[in-house]
Amino acid sequence: ARGRARPRLIPGPARPRRPDQQVYRPNRGGGERHRDTGGGYRGYRESGVRGIPSGDSAEEVTRRVCARSPLEPPLRRALCQRVQDELSKRRGTG
Repeated sequence: ARGRARPRLIPGPARPRRPDQQVYRPNRGGGERHRDTGGGYRGYRESGVRGIPSGDSAEEVTRRVCARSPLEPPLRRALCQRVQDELSKRRGTG
């Protein structure tokens, strides 16, 4: 009887499923601000995140970022373009 077992009607997958893609979800800041998260949370202002003063150009912001963490020229140009787009959105010209 074992040799005459019926084959499965639905075959298994031809290849394993890809793992779920990780998605970056920034903290929106709606929860408790000073909650103890356990490991190494330094807070918003202590983490090095700063606002962009309204008088700065995209090149100046890019120069300051690259002084802190050097970037290759193509990445530097891409960052400068992204900063320019963001500044124009904030000023309402984009």
